[in-house]
Amino acid sequence: MVCVLLTVMIGFAALTIDVGAIYNTRNDLQDAADAAALAAVSAYVSDDMAKVRADKSQSLGIGAVRNTARGRADAAAAINPTLATYSTVLHNSDITLGWLDPASSTSTLDTSVPAAQYNAVQVVALRTTGSENGSVGLYFSAIFGRSHTELGAAATAVYDDRASGIDASAGPSLLPFTVHENEYESDLAHGDDSFEWDADFETVNAEHDGIREINLYPHDGPPGNFGALNIGIPNQSTTGLRDQIENGVASEAFVAEIGTDQVVFYDEFGDPVTYSMSGNTGLSAAVEPSIELRVGEIVGFFIHDQFYEEGANGYYRIKKIVFGRVMDVFLQGNSHHRGIFIQPVNYNGPGVITSPEAPSSEGLLGKITLAR
Repeated sequence: MVCVLLTVMIGFAALTIDVGAIYNTRNDLQDAADAAALAAVSAYVSDDMAKVRADKSQSLGIGAVRNTARGRADAAAAINPTLATYSTVLHNSDITLGWLDPASSTSTLDTSVPAAQYNAVQVVALRTTGSENGSVGLYFSAIFGRSHTELGAAATAVYDDRASGIDASAGPSLLPFTVHENEYESDLAHGDDSFEWDADFETVNAEHDGIREINLYPHDGPPGNFGALNIGIPNQSTTGLRDQIENGVASEAFVAEIGTDQVVFYDEFGDPVTYSMSGNTGLSAAVEPSIELRVGEIVGFFIHDQFYEEGANGYYRIKKIVFGRVMDVFLQGNSHHRGIFIQPVNYNGPGVITSPEAPSSEGLLGKITLAR
């Protein structure tokens, strides 16, 4: 009986052990591809990508973004080994940058769009004869003439920038400042490029880096081009303003001001939502030390499109939140040298709310997710 059934027993052993090894290896490859794609797509929220988006007429800067994406993908794959390997190795051709329609479940990665529109990275992890990782060796199946098999897994991660708002309770650092949308757009296109962020030493340097700064204050023009907001605190004092600058606006303050800490700018149908917030058109120089404490940090601030007065109070119609890194502040001396200088960043930190009905934020706000 043993002699008769030996072949069958070996067949079952091959089926159990080798199929199990194939199944586990495929799962390991998928984990490596998923991790690498998520790590790679984070390059789209880097300062290098901000430079690419700031200069849509050329794509020379995408080389630095591509190198960052590949480096992060390699690092993530390296700590995700597969069967009989210490790490998973990716080839350059295994990593592809491009654009993916986040609204479609069947869209494919488009590499022909301008680099400023890139939002996705596809990663393929392979265990094949020609790959760096080699094919998958089998055990009992070798008796039947099959000693190896080839496997692969793919993943695509996307930076979904269909941002509808911010959840203030999740911990984003929001400042009680607003700037008129015209001034904001003007500075994005024509503002000064006077500072750079050195990520290695975490310092701000007086150098050009290709990203123009937003100057929150002062602006020439009618009242309403700049405002310190009284979020949750009517007629906010300088002391209260300094507290919100140093610690960020608390979610309770938004509840008191607008009735919720979910600051949403597009509703479930994709229609714009605005908020009326009280504030002032000027700013005391006494808050300068508080802003200096935030230099180098990423903070959120508001964009308004209208300003109106009711009695002694001024009100801003808030239509958007954007984020940037505080670069410098001068609130005393010659008005031509004063300013609160913020360098725009592409933000995917805590609190971002996305919605399929919201339009693209052009990379300003978003979440990193696995799409495929």
